Amino acid sequence: MGRSIRYTLTSGVIILAWLGSQALYAKDCGVVQASVQSSTPERDFLVHADGTLTHLRSGLMWMRCSLGQRWRKGECVGESTPYDWKAANEAVAAFNRGEGAKYGNWRLPVKEELESLIEQRCRYPAINTSLFPNTAASPYWSSTPYETYTNLAWYVDFTQGESRHYFTHMAFPLRLVRVP
Repeated sequence: MGRSIRYTLTSGVIILAWLGSQALYAKDCGVVQASVQSSTPERDFLVHADGTLTHLRSGLMWMRCSLGQRWRKGECVGESTPYDWKAANEAVAAFNRGEGAKYGNWRLPVKEELESLIEQRCRYPAINTSLFPNTAASPYWSSTPYETYTNLAWYVDFTQGESRHYFTHMAFPLRLVRVP
């Protein structure tokens, strides 16, 4: 007897996809797998008023918005800025000298940290959008280089919730993390 997974399109939300270099955004999961238990429930996070949250199990503090967006009135507004992998590290350093100076130690997450944000119930984007609003359904760079080839690095794709490696000259959005 085969198992089936029921997919439900949430009300008023269109399924989103990655189109070339333009990411599309969603306020809610585009597709919810109703039979799958939440992998990033809100109870696992302490939400702060400044647009950050802390994952209670790992102790990591995350920016709720992608780099390039702004936290305003409980929402991430604007569009994320895509960076190639080398420019991503430079952008993080600039952010720590400027807007992120309040904490000053933001960084790109390693692959496994970024994977911990994948919401198994969701696709398009595969992230808990109550915690990370207006997130692009697209790949996000990690800081993890690919071991075999220096021109490749790991990303986490929040379209379907997968990790892969790709050429470092490609531009993807960033989500920053820090250890408090």
